[in-house]
Amino acid sequence: MCILNIAMILVSAVIGIWSLVMEPSDVQCVRQSSSWSPASNQVEYYWETFEDVNFFIKSLYLGLDQTAEIEKMWNILLPGSSTQ
Repeated sequence: MCILNIAMILVSAVIGIWSLVMEPSDVQCVRQSSSWSPASNQVEYYWETFEDVNFFIKSLYLGLDQTAEIEKMWNILLPGSSTQ
């Protein structure tokens, strides 16, 4: 019984460490979170970091407060969809 407990602890530890080390690829993430597409095998993915992006500036679509004016602009941009 003690050997079985030790074996289960070791297996759990190996699985835990393996899950921390292994990360899915970008393609695997996209396949899990997107609809199927015949072009999905032809798409190449890359990481990009956008520098100097300020999300706190006021624009037609962004602002610190949700206003009717911002909602109106989003509804014009995306008709028939819920932006809330």
